[in-house]
Amino acid sequence: MSEAKREWLTTATAVDEQRRAWWREIFGCDEIPLKSPIAQWRNVPGFEEAQLCYMLDLKALPGWARARLVVALAARYDISVDRVEFLLDLEGCPVRADGVVMVSSDFSAIMDFIADDWFELDDVISEAHWQDEYDMDDAEDLAMWADYPGEFLESHDVVEDDDD
Repeated sequence: MSEAKREWLTTATAVDEQRRAWWREIFGCDEIPLKSPIAQWRNVPGFEEAQLCYMLDLKALPGWARARLVVALAARYDISVDRVEFLLDLEGCPVRADGVVMVSSDFSAIMDFIADDWFELDDVISEAHWQDEYDMDDAEDLAMWADYPGEFLESHDVVEDDDD
């Protein structure tokens, strides 16, 4: 997989010995491609609660690596190879964030994530129930922060004035 690795923008490297051994058996290395540097909560087999996961970039894997993955997952979870293929196509393959180091040069994904969070903050401010849960001064302060962070900091004496 060394040729394909040069094209990967985001990877996970196993730091846990057991996972590293399993990945080496399947992929021939301890580094795998991820779809995104953004982790998400997913239900995964063997855990009662959702786990923070990255998603394996199945399209970046060579055919032989995907075939080995399918066989290994079928054996591990005692389900048919056809069922594993179906589930991988339907839901993808989560990679628990615990025990891996994620590295990414996919700055557009990171910036999109930051921008999404910023717009979600703006949505929270404008929701009608805001006034019921918080007093209006807090809502106005938060709205000003979302639109003009520099002015907000100055008006709340967080930034020192150079004029004094």
